[in-house]
Amino acid sequence: MALLTKQHILISLTGAAALLSGCVSKTRWDIASTQEKMLQVQLGMSKQEVVSILGTPMSREVLPDKNGVPVEFLQYQTRFAGDAMFTATDAHMTPFAFVNDKLIGWGRNFYDRTARHEISVHENFEDKTARPAVSQGSDKYDDLLKLKKLLDEGVITKEEFERKKAEILQ
Repeated sequence: MALLTKQHILISLTGAAALLSGCVSKTRWDIASTQEKMLQVQLGMSKQEVVSILGTPMSREVLPDKNGVPVEFLQYQTRFAGDAMFTATDAHMTPFAFVNDKLIGWGRNFYDRTARHEISVHENFEDKTARPAVSQGSDKYDDLLKLKKLLDEGVITKEEFERKKAEILQ
């Protein structure tokens, strides 16, 4: 029977520590499942509803918006980080933002803009989501959701968003 070298022992201990800490990358299967479940998530859902769909988040943070309103972020791994020995970083996560336990947005750009205090959260967010300007499931509603996602991801500016939104609602 061969003797274990210090290197073998160190590798074994490192792997065991990573597995026990829970800070290792999820499998491609887990990530694909999370990505699929994300399609069910909608603005205005409660935190409990989102967690019931996506499961337990990898981490949680609370940051103030530019007016000091606390925004809670639940982080879910949605990109593959490599073998199970690799730790997932921010680049592998999708943050979901909640104010008063209501989902107000998600995505890395939304998180970054909140962290830089560029976003102001409206206190009456629940009222705005409770009565959409168009009915859910309609083409206009879907177009507005896609447009909002582009804004949240930083693909379009606020001005472009407002102009296109006005076109959709006409």
